[in-house]
Amino acid sequence: MRRHSALGALLLGLMLMSAGSALAQSESELTYAEYRAIAQTAVQLKHCAMFEPLDGEVGMNLVVGDRFGKLNVFRMLPGDQRELVWTSRQLVGAVMEVLVADLDVDSLDDHLVCRTQRHVYVFKLGDFFQAYETESGRYNDIRAFTVANVDNDPAAEIIINADNKLYYLDGANFSDEYTSLNDFQATRIRCGDVTGDGRNEIVLDTGQVVNASTGEVIWGDETFGPRLELLDVDGDGILEVLTEGDGTPLKVWDIDFRQEKRF
Repeated sequence: MRRHSALGALLLGLMLMSAGSALAQSESELTYAEYRAIAQTAVQLKHCAMFEPLDGEVGMNLVVGDRFGKLNVFRMLPGDQRELVWTSRQLVGAVMEVLVADLDVDSLDDHLVCRTQRHVYVFKLGDFFQAYETESGRYNDIRAFTVANVDNDPAAEIIINADNKLYYLDGANFSDEYTSLNDFQATRIRCGDVTGDGRNEIVLDTGQVVNASTGEVIWGDETFGPRLELLDVDGDGILEVLTEGDGTPLKVWDIDFRQEKRF
């Protein structure tokens, strides 16, 4: 009996140790390699985005917009574990681009924004309640969009290039704020202060830099290419425009000097 009791205690101890080890593994953070793989996917593919779990849970959430018209949120857990968190209803058309956005400009991501060819959808993070959907027939061809604060109110705007115009939607009540007079045909849009005037400009991959307040094209002498990002490379407090394409080298543009930057 004593042998059996001792053996049982040993087995129980091993089981508890194993369970504790598994629990510790499940509660550990993502490795750098796991995080890098998720980030690369979210950054390189317009149909994907990432955001941290809102309640401090382990892992990283990856949003995948598929060609069947649905958004899917997966929690990417350590050790190549995956958990489906949420799937949207059927949207109108294939998902073309996904963004995670801070619409109330409090430095915390609060909404999931996506576009199909003719519609823009906004879902709240957390419960994924649908906060907005473009009314039917509003747009025929949405080519690009982004989120940024481009006016004086406290909410960000959803900036849309559709039907050759730029449109602003208010991020608080989703009302139409602006329609451009000029025509634009961008497939990527970025916003930031690239002139050093303390206000955000709209930068299009087609080469135009637009004053967000007036709609005036303040520079349009170059074609930037299919991929662009804004980053203060030289540390002068002004964002540079970084552009590249398949088979073309990286170019860095100083918009405030209207020329390519040489280091």
